Amino acid sequence: MIGVFVIKKRVLRFSVLFCFIISLFAISACDTGRDITELADLPQASQQSQSMMEQTDEEESVYSNVYTADDDDSAVTEDIVDDNVVPLSLEYDLGIRINDEWFPIRHDVRDLLAAIDGNYVLSTAPSCVFEGLDKEFDFGTVLVSTNPNHDASRDIWFSIFITCEDFPTARGIRVGSTLEDVKAAYGMRYFWEGHRVITYSISGVQGDISSPCIQFTIEDGVVTAIEIYYPTNV
Repeated sequence: MIGVFVIKKRVLRFSVLFCFIISLFAISACDTGRDITELADLPQASQQSQSMMEQTDEEESVYSNVYTADDDDSAVTEDIVDDNVVPLSLEYDLGIRINDEWFPIRHDVRDLLAAIDGNYVLSTAPSCVFEGLDKEFDFGTVLVSTNPNHDASRDIWFSIFITCEDFPTARGIRVGSTLEDVKAAYGMRYFWEGHRVITYSISGVQGDISSPCIQFTIEDGVVTAIEIYYPTNV
C-alpha cells in the first residue's frame, strides 16, 4: 500500500509539473503569436499610412490647381469661389451699346442697323426653325444675324459678330482689349472653346449650347473679335 501511495504521489507530482510546463509553453506561444500578428500588421499599417499621404497630396494638388489655369488655353472653367465680379446677365450684358443707346438682343433689328450706320451686304436663307427667312447683314467689320418673328413681319437679331474697335460691350470691352481686361470686367468664370475663344455664358456650364453667351476671340493675349449670341435653333 505504501508503494502504491508513493507511485500515485509521484504520478501526481509529474502531472502537476507537466501541466506547469504546458502552461508556460501556451503563454509563450500566445505572446509569440501576438508579436507575430503585430509585426504582420506593421507593413499593412505602413502601406495604409503611405496611401493616405499620397491621397492627401493628390487632393492638395487638385485644389491648388483650381486657381492656376490662367496661362493654359485648354483650361476649362476657372471656378474662383471668391470672384466678386457680377455674373453675366441677360438683361444687362446681352446686347450692344452704340452712341450711349442700348440695343438688347432678341429685338427688332431695324434700330440696330440704323445705329451701326453703314452699307451692308444682305444674305438670306429659308429658316430651319421659323416661318420666313433667316438673314445676315454684313457690314464688313460687323455681322448681324436675324430670325423672322412669328408672322415674318419683323427680323429679330440673335447674334452680332464684331471685328472692329468701334463697338464695345456693355462692360467696356472692345476689339484691342487684353485678356486681362476681359477677366477684370467679366471675372474668372469662363471656359475655353478651342484654343482661341473664351466664353462667358448665362448658365456658366461648358457645353450648354442653349445658353446665351458672349465670346471673345483671343490672339496673343488681345481680343480680336467679339460675338454676343442668343441661340435660337436649339
